[in-house]
Formats: sequence, C-alpha cells, structure tokens
Amino acid sequence: MTFGVYDSSMTIGEILNSLKNQETVNYGVIADVSCSPSSAKADSVMWRVNVRIELFSTYRGRKQVADMINVIGSVATQYADVFDANLAAKGYRLIKMEAGESVIGGAVEANGIVWQNGYINLNYQLYQLDT
Repeated sequence: MTFGVYDSSMTIGEILNSLKNQETVNYGVIADVSCSPSSAKADSVMWRVNVRIELFSTYRGRKQVADMINVIGSVATQYADVFDANLAAKGYRLIKMEAGESVIGGAVEANGIVWQNGYINLNYQLYQLDT
C-alpha cells in the first residue's frame, strides 16, 4: 500500500509529523471496531466483527480516497489466509471476510488544509476455537 493505516491511539499531530515529507498526504485510521456474538450455541461461539477505517487525503478531488478504499478492500480480501493464520494463533478462525459499506465524503477545511475524507468497513465472521 502506498499509504499508512494507523491505530487510533496515535494523535493527528503524530501522524502528520510522520508524513510531513510527502507532497500529498494520504492516510487511514482504524476508528471503530465492534464485535457481537452471532451464535447461540454454548460449544461454538461465532463473532461478527466490523472494523471501520477512516481515510484522509490532501489530494484535490475524491479520486485518491476512492483509490484508498479500493486498495484496502483488495488487500484485506487477498490476504485472508495470512489473517486467518494470525488469528488461529490467538484462538480464532476466519470464516468469512468482506468489504462492507464505503463512503467518500465531501471536502473539509481545517487549519488551512483541505481534506478529502471517507471510510471503508471491513466485516469479518470469526469462530472462537477452544482454548
């Protein structure tokens, strides 16, 4: 990927400082993560997990945010096997992964910088292994 995706624990100042040498600033932040059980069986717990990634760009126009949405959706689905292997080490199996709702918002100005923004939701269905 040609842009970074940061954890929400980083401040905007820290993120922008790490990107200060770029002509056009593009980055994502893992924003909301929600989980809910999707199985009533006591012996097989299934989870629905939604991860929302907020996207920001100083590129004039919506094209860059659209490209970022496409890249995240492609990378997430192409590397599902690697993600599953990492989850298995933590006690879960990946049952299903799909790109969910994506939105490209309007431009917002802050501190003299015009930001394009949007988001993509990644939806996962996980099976919790016996530990």
